[in-house]
Amino acid sequence: MIRVLKALLGADGFTRASSLFDRCDGSAATVEDFIKCFEESSGRDLRPFMEWYNQAGTPAVTAKGVYDAAARHMS
Repeated sequence: MIRVLKALLGADGFTRASSLFDRCDGSAATVEDFIKCFEESSGRDLRPFMEWYNQAGTPAVTAKGVYDAAARHMS
C-alpha cells in the first residue's frame, strides 16, 4: 500500500501527507483516516484506491506494455 501511494503522489506528496499523521497520534486511527491525510495533502481523490479495502482477497491487476531491453524501459 505504501509503495502504491508513493508512486501515485511522488516522494514530495508522500512526505507532505506524512506530516499530517501527527493529528492521528493517540487515537484509534482507521485506514480511512490515513488515506484522508494523503487526499488532503495532494488534492487528489483516492476513493478508487480504497477499493482494495472494499473487496475480499487480492485485487487482480492486468498490465500491458512493451519492454525495450536495450534501453531498459517499459512503455
